[in-house]
Amino acid sequence: MKNKDYDDFDLMNLAQSIYNVYKRRKRLVLVLLLLTILVGIYDMVTTSKTTTSFYLIKCNETFFQNKDNDVKQIGLELCYNLSNYVTNKNYNGLSKLINVDQKTVESIDNMKVINLNKNENDHFFRIYLYFKNQINSYEIVDGMVNYMNQVPLLIKQKKLNELYYNQYLNDLNKKINDFSNDSIKSSNEKNTLYKLIKQKNELIIKSQLNTPFCITNTENNINSSNNYMLIFLKYVFSFLFFSSAIILVLEGRAFIKKYKT
Repeated sequence: MKNKDYDDFDLMNLAQSIYNVYKRRKRLVLVLLLLTILVGIYDMVTTSKTTTSFYLIKCNETFFQNKDNDVKQIGLELCYNLSNYVTNKNYNGLSKLINVDQKTVESIDNMKVINLNKNENDHFFRIYLYFKNQINSYEIVDGMVNYMNQVPLLIKQKKLNELYYNQYLNDLNKKINDFSNDSIKSSNEKNTLYKLIKQKNELIIKSQLNTPFCITNTENNINSSNNYMLIFLKYVFSFLFFSSAIILVLEGRAFIKKYKT
């Protein structure tokens, strides 16, 4: 029991000593606190004017009939190229590439491309856009995706796909038309017809999605409330750390000076 009382007494003495030091340096503490508040307010105001958006881009994994080309890799390389335009502040060049007004493009502060490698996300990647002000960012990303879809290699493959789908669809229609209600007599023939119709429907859907890349999901102002909380906590800890460090240095110097004298 005595040890517990002794420990409590030590903690009280320590707390009192820390309080006395801060009280003795109250002018310095107030100056540091004021500076921290001003910088924190500026940071929050700046953050409130910015917009962060992310776009989930889906890659059509069946776009290439063979495995010679990887549509996702092509998309990532194209996005990295666009990101370099942003990094180098080449807004004029980016504006021409994606066919979006340069003044709108100049609102982009930063761009990141994230490759998603998990099983369920093998055919997706994310584009993060950070803007200097509040803006409707969909126009920019839509322009980026349109630019990606217009690459000569992909345009050529799209035409080849259209020829393939049309030919395959004609073949299926011919086989389906060969059946008539009178000619279907067995369950095998019925199953064959159902399979042909199913193949036709799947092919029609596939032909309608004959595009390398598309936007599947968007989100704006990601975690804006969380950003404010993080900013608040950052400056609270910064104030405590730097004020304690400065006071510790000053108190140490004062102690050494007093000890020498």
